[in-house]
Amino acid sequence: MLPIPKFYNSADTAELTTYPFGNCDAGGYAPDSTGVEIHLWNDKDLAGSDDMTYIRLSVRDSDGNEVELWTTNRWIEVKSNGGTATVDDAMTTYKKVGKNHPLWLGDIQSGKYRTLYVRLHGPTSAVEGNIALKFIVLYNDGETEESTDIFVVDILHFQDVRAADDDYIHAAISGTGEVLEVTTAINNPDIPRNISVKTTNSDTPTGDVTIEGINSIGETDSETITISAGGTAYGGKAFATVTKITLPATVSASDMVTVGMSDKIGINHSIVNATDIFKKRVNAVDETGEISGNVDTTNNTLDCATIEDFEDITVWFIRRSI
Repeated sequence: MLPIPKFYNSADTAELTTYPFGNCDAGGYAPDSTGVEIHLWNDKDLAGSDDMTYIRLSVRDSDGNEVELWTTNRWIEVKSNGGTATVDDAMTTYKKVGKNHPLWLGDIQSGKYRTLYVRLHGPTSAVEGNIALKFIVLYNDGETEESTDIFVVDILHFQDVRAADDDYIHAAISGTGEVLEVTTAINNPDIPRNISVKTTNSDTPTGDVTIEGINSIGETDSETITISAGGTAYGGKAFATVTKITLPATVSASDMVTVGMSDKIGINHSIVNATDIFKKRVNAVDETGEISGNVDTTNNTLDCATIEDFEDITVWFIRRSI
């Protein structure tokens, strides 16, 4: 029997066929930043369905198309954390879902569910209007393994990649003992890269440096990197551009923070499985053996360990869409 997907409320007392998000201010969240809890069930009534596998949750316009701003610009954010299906997705951050960017979920066995948290995040540029959308669940039948996936092999080439550099993004910034926002004299990474934060240790600086910008898949993003006094701390996200650097009030005028770029490179599409990146070449040498254990599917990055100045890096990866 084919899987039977249905959405239910958090108490599992009512099937959800519609949900009113309510009002959402520009730059705000609806219903709130925590989101609404929704359970995605497979065969809640225990009719004996097959397992759902290779599950993709997508957002479409109310008419099924993908042309409205909230679909193309991915205003809907979802995370999967909890439920009775095994193994738990255990997502700790929300993922933007929309055109060409489905959210991949773990299998849902018959009579099991996954807990989804869903929120609408309107951009600061949003104007007043009505929004209507629908959620689409695509999946494989666990018995027949029939699939509607489209698999495309992409080749991503980076020419003359620079070596990691402690002050590539911004030269040393003196603390002030107050929160300090820096938006000038910022250099963008040569390619999407993770960020390094180097700090002196004259007055025991502590706290988090916040980086804001655009990530490797074109999303507005931010990351907090905890200071390592007298050392260098590294972020996990790959930023294509950096628009703001914020120092905490716990960095005094006696200390300085330098912002650079490190050795993780960003892939320009969501990576579902670590094995989806399957080949790597550096200059004219095959370095596929460097991939295993270095793929971050949460942040869509590949850790290159040590990038030599002006390397040419090429990676082959599977791009999954629906």
